[in-house]
Amino acid sequence: MKTRRQLLMWTSVILALSLVLFDKLRENPASADHLVNTHQSDPSRVDLASIIVPAPFKSEEEFSKKPPSEDQPAEPINKQDENVSELPSSPHTSQVSMHVYSVQENDSLGQIANQYDLDLYTLLSVNKIKNSNLIRPGQSLRIPSQRGILHAVEKNQTLEDIALQYEVTLQSIIDANTIEDADLIYQGTVLFIPNAKISKKLRTNLLGKDTTPRFIRPVQGRISDGFGYRIHPVLHRRALHKGIDIAARHGTSVKAAMSGQVSYSSSMGSYGKLVIIDHQNGFETRYAHNSKLKVKKGQHVRRGQIIALVGATGRTKGTHLHFEIRVNGKAVDPLKSLKY
Repeated sequence: MKTRRQLLMWTSVILALSLVLFDKLRENPASADHLVNTHQSDPSRVDLASIIVPAPFKSEEEFSKKPPSEDQPAEPINKQDENVSELPSSPHTSQVSMHVYSVQENDSLGQIANQYDLDLYTLLSVNKIKNSNLIRPGQSLRIPSQRGILHAVEKNQTLEDIALQYEVTLQSIIDANTIEDADLIYQGTVLFIPNAKISKKLRTNLLGKDTTPRFIRPVQGRISDGFGYRIHPVLHRRALHKGIDIAARHGTSVKAAMSGQVSYSSSMGSYGKLVIIDHQNGFETRYAHNSKLKVKKGQHVRRGQIIALVGATGRTKGTHLHFEIRVNGKAVDPLKSLKY
């Protein structure tokens, strides 16, 4: 009797479980396949949990995503943060570079600056030259890849302060010096300031006290007329003679008194056939009354290079060279600046 009751009890339990199982299979057909596969792999084992508790629901968008592989890491949750952290740094297209130039015979600082499309102040600053005239053959000069000056960071000075001081952009300083943290610069750090606007005071400091170049005589000969006021030999009235006249035979070679760039080479009124050389540091030389011109505008010339031949063109009574030196456009006495 007891055995019969136990049999009925177990039969009821099995029947109840069967009904539950049937309902679950009807609600979730995919679990049936799982059950079949489970029986095929291990008939003695049934994972009821996998049937009773369905897998978490995934949207269509989530299903379409491929699982991350070892070569392709999972996408970060915060996409905005990812974009910020992976922004490419701006290329240092304006990064300054230096190379070394060895000074040649008859070189001038202005001529070297012209050669590399720089200005005199760039070379003075980068090479810490106290006198622009005191360079010698064989001397090594640092030549930057762009115009600018060196600046030593002062106490409590920021990059913004420096940018405002020289009227340049903050980014140009960062790029030129490959600065990683614009908020972290130390006193005494030397920075290259590209295309800096140079104040009059700084120009004076860079040029030094003695900045008068020593020019060579463009031709050898007697000084037939000096600098200053005189009675003009042709106009017969008092006028300023803005240079010196050097007597020489027709066709004598005229040489550049200092290296520089030819800014004019053609006929010009009373000057006749005229050559003007720009020495870039405010100095300019003029060579007038020539019979023939040997250089063209824009050409770089070295000190001692032949630029013309002596003649008598323009307003003159005889064959000679009229030679002028001008400083910032103002004529000065050449005899005070001639080396020999």
